[in-house]
Amino acid sequence: MPKYVSKFRDQAYRQNAGKFYDEMRGSRESTLAHLSNPSPSVRSAALHISDNYWDGAKDPAFLGAWRRLGLADPSDGIRGTALMFLGSAFAKSKDLAESRFLAQIVLDPNTPKGVRWDAYQALRCVQQDVSLTDAVESLAVV
Repeated sequence: MPKYVSKFRDQAYRQNAGKFYDEMRGSRESTLAHLSNPSPSVRSAALHISDNYWDGAKDPAFLGAWRRLGLADPSDGIRGTALMFLGSAFAKSKDLAESRFLAQIVLDPNTPKGVRWDAYQALRCVQQDVSLTDAVESLAVV
């Protein structure tokens, strides 16, 4: 069952996905494949569709793709989103492997600061009693 997605967000996914939108909405496998699409806008749409329509947080294939995107996607925005999705998927679990993965990104001086910050927020979600919503709201205070 897909999460509730506002018409506004769905329209943004449709615009970013372009001709691939219906394909991704209709096929989990297509969405997974488009996470490797050369177009950053299509990858972004696939990332959001994987979370909102295919419940990627419970799917090992999507979780693996999110890790790959979070580690090495050419777009810092996609990297950050993938990392935040991972933090949300493992929220409050204190999962050691996920925590180590995220901590490596946080500590890597060659990783852009914005991506490191997203990895830190995701790590907080995994390790502490902090939800993704709390982590995002904390940004407004900084």
